Amino acid sequence: MQLAEKQTLVRNSGAEPQSLDPNKIEGVPEANISRDLFEGLLNTSPKDGHPIPGVAESWDNKDFKVWTFHLRKDAKWSNGEPVTAQDFVYSWQRLVDPKTASPYASYPQYGHIVNVDEIIDGKKAPSELGVKSH
Repeated sequence: MQLAEKQTLVRNSGAEPQSLDPNKIEGVPEANISRDLFEGLLNTSPKDGHPIPGVAESWDNKDFKVWTFHLRKDAKWSNGEPVTAQDFVYSWQRLVDPKTASPYASYPQYGHIVNVDEIIDGKKAPSELGVKSH
């Protein structure tokens, strides 16, 4: 089999996306495009809904308070740069930053992440969120 010279993917999103910012998308068209563009730490098994590896090839915790995600070494951005743990830290910090005004800023509160309430309330800097990279 030989591939066509020009490779094009056409996706019917149903409507124009309102945003492609992962921390601000709210609609189905945006969610579909976001899933095509970005891979999270984990994915969801289509069989049973359980978490399966994404950018994290494995993860562990000892006390259900500190979770460690081990990233795939072959994970790269579209420009070829490696995906790093700090990329995920930045995303979480940006999510809760009041300047981002994300409709999902409260989600990390459900996980009781250190300092999340104070950051959302503007009393602490996003850099103080209890999400770290090593």
